[in-house]
This record gives sequence, structure tokens and C-alpha cells, in this order.
Amino acid sequence: MLWYATPTVRKPFNVTDTVTDGVTYYASQTINCESYSRLAVTVHVAPLPMVSNIDLLACESDGDGMEIFDLTASESSITFDGGMQFSYYIDYFDAESMTNPIANATAFMGTNGQVIYVRVENANGCYSIAEFIVTGK
Repeated sequence: MLWYATPTVRKPFNVTDTVTDGVTYYASQTINCESYSRLAVTVHVAPLPMVSNIDLLACESDGDGMEIFDLTASESSITFDGGMQFSYYIDYFDAESMTNPIANATAFMGTNGQVIYVRVENANGCYSIAEFIVTGK
């Protein structure tokens, strides 16, 4: 598939060209040979969720440096955007690839100073990753 700025221009976009929200671009198929007709496609760019990094505190009850944390308790502090899906990870790259999420985010056994990565995803599939540090005091 090739993308063009107009239905008749001869030069297709480069892979590094950017698109603009609300603008119509034109695509042609290139299987075997390029088609003469072009399909008009209007681009709608969905915004990324706005997120903040936070600290999550819990009372450390027995002095072992570990405590049970409800990771979901601070979702409203991570983002003010509504309708978001949250998933929690120990590793940043797992958050990027959506692999190995923390199974029980409401009762997570965390170590004092441990970093948790929160993938915040909107209905369009756009996501941002926030991080917070669990701290037992």
C-alpha cells in the first residue's frame, strides 16, 4: 500500500512523513501492480493518556521490608482521564508488551522501594506507562 497527500499527486509519502489529525490522505494498493484509483482516508489521531508517577505508601507491620499493597487504590492519582484500563507490571518491558501482569493487583506483596509499572490504556488502544514506588513505613 502506498499513501499520498492528494488523489492525483505522483509522489507517495516516505515512511518518515507525519500525518495530521483531521486531514484526508489517499491510499493505493500495490499487490502485483499499483491500482489507479485511490481510497480516501481521514486520519483521526487519538491522544495518549496523561499519567503521573506516584509513590504508594503502606504501614510496614512486621519489619521484614515487605508489605501487602493495593496497587489499584491510587489509580485516580495516576491519571485524571476517565475510562482507562490499568494493568500492573514488575518490569517496564513487560508493561510495553503486556506480558506477565501482576496477577493480584489488589493484594500485591511488595518490597520496600520496589518500582511498579502501570500501563494506562484508553478505548482507542493508546497507552502510557507510569511508575510508582511502593514504600512501607
